[in-house]
Amino acid sequence: MAAMRQPSAGDGYIKLLAWTLLVCCWLVQGLAARHSMDADGVSYQNIADAALGGDWRSFLNGYWSPGFPFLLTLWRGLFHPTPYGVPMTARFLQIAGLVLAIFTFEYFLKVFLRVREQLAQADGKCWTLSNRSICILSYATFLWISVFLIPASLNPVPSRLSALYRHRWECKKRMDGIWLVGPYAWACIPSESSDVPSEF
Repeated sequence: MAAMRQPSAGDGYIKLLAWTLLVCCWLVQGLAARHSMDADGVSYQNIADAALGGDWRSFLNGYWSPGFPFLLTLWRGLFHPTPYGVPMTARFLQIAGLVLAIFTFEYFLKVFLRVREQLAQADGKCWTLSNRSICILSYATFLWISVFLIPASLNPVPSRLSALYRHRWECKKRMDGIWLVGPYAWACIPSESSDVPSEF
């Protein structure tokens, strides 16, 4: 029976390096886009302005999704940015969401490695890839997704996510395994995006 592997000091260094690299990349992206905002971002800020003024009905409309404007309203109500700092506030909100994603990712990775070790013990064998290799590949994948697919600049998110959805839709032509994308898209993707299939 294989012995349960204990975490080593090297694993902690890998995690520290990955976290540092991730946060630095997000900060660079957010600061680089601190003075820019696309048309969708302006509309989200307008909804947040209306909500901060007491018009909470602005979240419910047939054009813009309510999820991000709602979070933006809470975020701006907490920090009270100046008009000049409003774009940067949105960037830091995205960075905060990515930091939260790190903790959920770490929990998933921890559970995955624990189950992997339990399976190895039960079968009395060793896996081809070590836990350290799995961690490195996992952090590299998380880095690619958070820096290039869901960047702190926010701008490319709707088209890229909806493109992934469309590819999945064309491959399967049915709803199995796809229904979870719907609630996320309703909350976070502008409904006017031409990339989102009409089946939403």
